[in-house]
Amino acid sequence: MILELPCMDKVIYYMKACLDQQREMDAQMTWLAIWGDPNYKRVEMCHKWGYTKSQMVELLKDAGFTDVQVQKPRYHVVHRDMRVVAVKPLTT
Repeated sequence: MILELPCMDKVIYYMKACLDQQREMDAQMTWLAIWGDPNYKRVEMCHKWGYTKSQMVELLKDAGFTDVQVQKPRYHVVHRDMRVVAVKPLTT
């Protein structure tokens, strides 16, 4: 399975850096990453949960996935999102 989704580690780091440097936050890197973008008017474009890298890895391992790897996203924003690749072994 391959997932690409906002990475809360990156979002929180970005928000902290903005606060520390007293600069304005970009909605694409903050609120839209956390909540999704309702302008699409599609339920799948809004988020109900947010995950750090370690939370997502733990969740997938608890669900029986193996070889869980966090990678650089290919289709989403590199500075905001993560790509998680995991394998679910076949059971017979």
